[in-house]
Amino acid sequence: MESRLELAALLAEDLFRSPEVDSVYLGGSLTAGLGNATSDIDIFVLLSGERPPADVAQLLEQGERLDVEYHTLAEARARVERVLAARAGVGDLSGYWTGESDLDFTVRLLNCRPVSRSPAFDALFRQVTDAAAHIRRLLLGVYSVYAQAVLEDLRGAWDDGDQEATAHLGQSALLYAAKGAAAAAGQCYLGTKWVFRQLRQGYGDQSPHRDLRFGAPDGTPLGEADVSALTGRVQELLTQSQLIGWHGPADRWHRPTAGTGTLVRNPDFMPFRIPEGVLLSHERVRQLVVKPQVAAVWWLSHGLAPAEVAATLPALAARLPEVAGMGPERVGSVVAALVRQGLLLESGEPGADA
Repeated sequence: MESRLELAALLAEDLFRSPEVDSVYLGGSLTAGLGNATSDIDIFVLLSGERPPADVAQLLEQGERLDVEYHTLAEARARVERVLAARAGVGDLSGYWTGESDLDFTVRLLNCRPVSRSPAFDALFRQVTDAAAHIRRLLLGVYSVYAQAVLEDLRGAWDDGDQEATAHLGQSALLYAAKGAAAAAGQCYLGTKWVFRQLRQGYGDQSPHRDLRFGAPDGTPLGEADVSALTGRVQELLTQSQLIGWHGPADRWHRPTAGTGTLVRNPDFMPFRIPEGVLLSHERVRQLVVKPQVAAVWWLSHGLAPAEVAATLPALAARLPEVAGMGPERVGSVVAALVRQGLLLESGEPGADA
């Protein structure tokens, strides 16, 4: 792939030399370390003045297909500013609905390979790289929103008895939740096409990419247990991602282990990480904001007894510093509070079948 990028850089430098061109960079799956031999090469041309009538162009040079996007510097700055200004908090998750086009542009700039630079480009690039943590956290929230929106549609399809739509939506929900896991590892790239590779690059042998299949390959009809299990997997992916990926890119995925506990997470609640803590949301019914360490106990208590949860926490403290020092007594009191709030249920209790 490196030789293709080097060739693309030479071609781009030669093709875009006009006075109105401020800077040029490569930005796409190849520069993010995800592409393959058939991937297009994406070239971004930033203009100091007006852009041409066509925003995009496709060129074929020396056997390489080059997809070219033109943006004015003013437009590029505006796109980045909108992404960096996006915020979400208690009672207002609208920041997670930042325009996908702006987010895609900013992420590609974050992962770009400059070809010809300028002081204006360097300032914009530095602004984006300095905000890498904000972008990662934004992606965590965005993919939680996407996954939960698809799950809501899935429940409607399931209630209607539409097996095909349920299968399709279930796979989509898993992929969006997996994109959150990829973002937690610092794998910032939009679209689900490369999510399996992102997970392997981010987590190595611990990657959850093997858990992303929904439905039987032979077309066996889905049952209530399948839909319930899917909800639990999405909840697990989203909760872990937003806890371990908030403070910095995670390099290890925690694989759930069997324990002696009888409690499970209430499958009606899904997480959103916000600056104030973790918002646990039962869509249009109830929302609670809890501290990250409380959310961690909620996450791990799915089948683990309080002492087992306490024994697990030290290994997570590097990625989730809020749990440092939590012993069995503290974990036990948190578990009791989560039970009182209906966030943890006894296995077999109505509503606890995920």
